[in-house]
Amino acid sequence: MLNANEVQMLTSQWQQELCAAKDRQALQELKVRYFGKKGLLSQKYHDMGLLPSAQRHHYGAQLNHLKTEFLTALQTALNTVNVSELTPRKLDIHLPPPKSMLGALHPLTLVIAFIKDFFRARGFLIFEHTPELETTQINFDALNIAPGHPSRDPKDTFYLSNTTLLRTHTSPAQFHLMQRFKPPLAALVPGVVYRRDQDKTHTPMFHQVEGFVINQEVTWIELLDVMHAFIYAFFGHDVQIRLRPSYFPFTEPSLEIDMKKDNCWLEVLGCGMIHPQVLTNMHLDPAVFQGFAFGLGVERLAMLKYGVDDLSIFYKNNLWFLKQFTMPGFVL
Repeated sequence: MLNANEVQMLTSQWQQELCAAKDRQALQELKVRYFGKKGLLSQKYHDMGLLPSAQRHHYGAQLNHLKTEFLTALQTALNTVNVSELTPRKLDIHLPPPKSMLGALHPLTLVIAFIKDFFRARGFLIFEHTPELETTQINFDALNIAPGHPSRDPKDTFYLSNTTLLRTHTSPAQFHLMQRFKPPLAALVPGVVYRRDQDKTHTPMFHQVEGFVINQEVTWIELLDVMHAFIYAFFGHDVQIRLRPSYFPFTEPSLEIDMKKDNCWLEVLGCGMIHPQVLTNMHLDPAVFQGFAFGLGVERLAMLKYGVDDLSIFYKNNLWFLKQFTMPGFVL
């Protein structure tokens, strides 16, 4: 059992060594010397097993008291060192300035800005900050997505309740805007959407841009004209484009537009004429009004534009990767 003299000697030795430790490294070495696996206090704990059981409780209480006292003093010393390290150094005006890295816009920001500028110049109104929390009625039913459609499955959609979810696409913005405006309307809606999907080309949260036009006379040719103009402006006029019939519940007819790159055909976007049932759900007469709609995946466009094959790199804050987009040939 520790007697008064041993406690005093151990405390005096600790205080002397603590006062002599002037920097972080010395304090860490002192911590190991006393509390490490073979430290002075650690050894005392080991010796406790050699005592009769009747004496161990009092011996352990003494050791715990010393340990708490020593660790408190050690933490105070470390805090003092931390403050001293933060003290500003004397400025030497003759030294060269530190190197600084110029900031750059994120590639996804560049893509969204390009899309908005392109369609704004063609008379589209830009609507941001549309609801990300949606009802199943607007996200699915109003867009003619049947109850058994795979996109409704909880394995693919983030449900908050039976009737609310995180929107799976930006198309519901059509209904929010048509509640506020009357045709004619040409609208562009960039926003964040959510789906339960993650691999090299998918993330649970990503960016989409919804575009649509509703008027009394809207034609298929107008849709194709604006889609071709966008793709050529974004990728350049030397790309090859093909139209491929497709199916979307909310457009009829529907198609996907592909672009040829490195001898491979890659999907760029989906579009079509707004389905008559969707117009009816908006309280518009499909015999009077027509419309077209298109959806742009921002991450997909960025990957195709910049030759990126792993989507996750856009979200890793890798400065080496991001600073490339200030170089000539990378900025849109």
